[in-house]
Amino acid sequence: MYKYAQTNIQLYSQLRALNFDINAVELIFKAYELSLELFPSHFRANGRPFLCHLVGTASIMAEHKFRVELVAAALLHSVYLFGQFGDPRPGVTERKRKQVIAAVGEEVESLVMVYTEFPWSRSATGEYAIQFGQMSDRDREILIMRLANELEENLEFEMAYSRKDHLALYEGREDQLRSLALALVNDEFAVELNAVINPTQTSTVSERLKRTDRCLFSAVPTPWLHRVVAYLYKKRRKLNKLLFRFK
Repeated sequence: MYKYAQTNIQLYSQLRALNFDINAVELIFKAYELSLELFPSHFRANGRPFLCHLVGTASIMAEHKFRVELVAAALLHSVYLFGQFGDPRPGVTERKRKQVIAAVGEEVESLVMVYTEFPWSRSATGEYAIQFGQMSDRDREILIMRLANELEENLEFEMAYSRKDHLALYEGREDQLRSLALALVNDEFAVELNAVINPTQTSTVSERLKRTDRCLFSAVPTPWLHRVVAYLYKKRRKLNKLLFRFK
């Protein structure tokens, strides 16, 4: 069973039990309200409400007593990747940033922005495992958020209920992620993370219980015009990259 919060009410109760003051809880309330607005019908590939994942990631950050701005950023970490701002343009835009800043302030928004652009590949984690001691405080905080995200989305082996080959994401990276968790957080966190990304610990799930292989889907279809505009913007970015090579 989950030991971390999965609903906003559970998260507020956790924060109060951890002696976060009323101003901190109010900031998390504002972050949740924005998440509720931007992810109204989103689900993980396995069918779990996406808001549960966001709340759970924030709960992990709170449980390990990181500052409230990081907890709020963890609750909003995917807004620029998947949030429905009513703006068909994909990725980060000035309009989207202003909306997030208006809700939770510049510090939290800047953390979310850095998280969005933070490299997270097999080669990148290998470099972090070697060079984390030379990273800036801000990058170390973002790296911790990344680790919290990995832990949360693998609790109860939930990724096994997706048709995506989730174990391939961690093959050859287990030691790197474990060493980063140990160095940046604590022993308990490292043990938890190792347990959920270790292939030998993954339970067998019937194929009949597995859903889509998409990392995220919406129960409400995206308006067709938004899909068209998003497609055109992606094509334009690819064309710009191609033209840049020939300059």
